[in-house]
Amino acid sequence: MAEQTPPPLPGGFTPPPPLPRRAGLGMRALAFLMDGLLVFFFTLFLLIKILLPQNHAEGMRDMVQTVDSYAAAVQEAQRNGEPTPPAPEPAEDSPMVQMLAYSWQIMIITFWVYFGLVEALCKGTSLGKRTFGLRAIKIQTGQPASPFEYALRGGIKTLTLLFPLPLPMLLWVNYLIPFFNGNRRAGHDFLCRTVVIAE
Repeated sequence: MAEQTPPPLPGGFTPPPPLPRRAGLGMRALAFLMDGLLVFFFTLFLLIKILLPQNHAEGMRDMVQTVDSYAAAVQEAQRNGEPTPPAPEPAEDSPMVQMLAYSWQIMIITFWVYFGLVEALCKGTSLGKRTFGLRAIKIQTGQPASPFEYALRGGIKTLTLLFPLPLPMLLWVNYLIPFFNGNRRAGHDFLCRTVVIAE
């Protein structure tokens, strides 16, 4: 049964129509997982097939040599009944460390671009959200948020997803808040004044 628009209030003011049904936490989690895996594997492909061979070929060779040497040392220790040797610690200015730092930066950028730009272009939805029939909209108006607000949402999600170790409270606070409010809004929803609905 369709929800009806409330009658005008005195003074000619018409309240906004009621928002559609809020998205369930399970559907939101599945959509977020789908988006996260999609971006992760896309970034991995981009790095391994295009960016690293062009920009950090020496770092890739250094990493392969380091892994091979360590694997050989572990096998030798097992044959001789010795304890497993500690993993090697590369120098801070080694090509492998520079390659890993570059890869981390690319990962952050692609996650932020995906979660921010895609939702801005698709008016609050992403591939994961679209698959499960979800959309992020302004809670006051029921309309799509601004591109800046979608970019901010994407930035907060990227920060809490990719930086859980130095800032563990951000992760927990952002994703536990939906369990304690009726609109199931996460921390990034409160900051951007959005809500995720089921279409």
